[in-house]
Amino acid sequence: MEKIAYIIIAHKDPAHLKRLIGVLDFHSDFYIHIDKKVDPEPFKKELSSLQKKVYLISKYVVSWGGYSQVLAHKEMLGAILRSQKKYKRIVCISGLDYPVCSNAKIHEVFETNPDKEFITGLNISHDEPKELYRIINYVFVDNPFLIDSSIAVKILKKISNVFKLHLKKSNFSYLQGKKSDIFFGSDWYAITYDCAKYVYESLCKEKKFLRYISTVFMPSELCINTIVFNSRFANNAIKMPRNFALSIPGDISFERISPLHYLEYRDKMKTLVADDFDKILKSNKMFFRKAETGISDSLMDRIDRLREH
Repeated sequence: MEKIAYIIIAHKDPAHLKRLIGVLDFHSDFYIHIDKKVDPEPFKKELSSLQKKVYLISKYVVSWGGYSQVLAHKEMLGAILRSQKKYKRIVCISGLDYPVCSNAKIHEVFETNPDKEFITGLNISHDEPKELYRIINYVFVDNPFLIDSSIAVKILKKISNVFKLHLKKSNFSYLQGKKSDIFFGSDWYAITYDCAKYVYESLCKEKKFLRYISTVFMPSELCINTIVFNSRFANNAIKMPRNFALSIPGDISFERISPLHYLEYRDKMKTLVADDFDKILKSNKMFFRKAETGISDSLMDRIDRLREH
């Protein structure tokens, strides 16, 4: 059985995080980033009773839609590589996810597809004009490349809002010195060890690209996806078809672009409940999100009974 390293980005609901890790494979390791703006002690207390290898890090204040989300991913990938353990698969999920499949089924999927990169990519540089707004408009949320970032970001935001300033940038960037298209996709993935190593090395050295990606809309949904789809790993990843977004009313269908998860996103991410059981099961996805203690309990209980058979 191949060994899995789970990357988990968490910011709330320590009780659910304990339940999530508790039902996942005993032989897997868990690398968890706790948002620095929350107290890590409740998480430590909840997880201390688990007889599993859990590595907790709380390094970044993570902002929704900010480059800090990319930094949290990078930190977890770095921790995995520094461990010098040769995992077969690195699986990135959130702290509000829950598995639908049994652990045996999760391993079976990965072992049956040993070279497949479960990460999606939609080329928005050329194939999806509807989605260009994600990259050609400057977005300032948190940006480590600006001097005194917090103050600079506030000033730039205010100038942009007051004067209706719409600065534009290119619809492509550069990786390894080559002009590279930008790819959009889910920021939750399951990639091979070699791919994870390549991604981490790129996150350490591709400064020009990272400056570009730090001012896009939702960097975490563009950064790692773009690195993978401009690499030798692209042939084994999940490329979304041309005009994918144009075929869907409204915004991107996150349900279709998420390789691992069943979810429902309209104006916001829905917390799933027992009535959603049949839809989740029909999706054939590995995980669902989001789940919360006190809201999703009966749904998770029902899924647990199914997973045990």
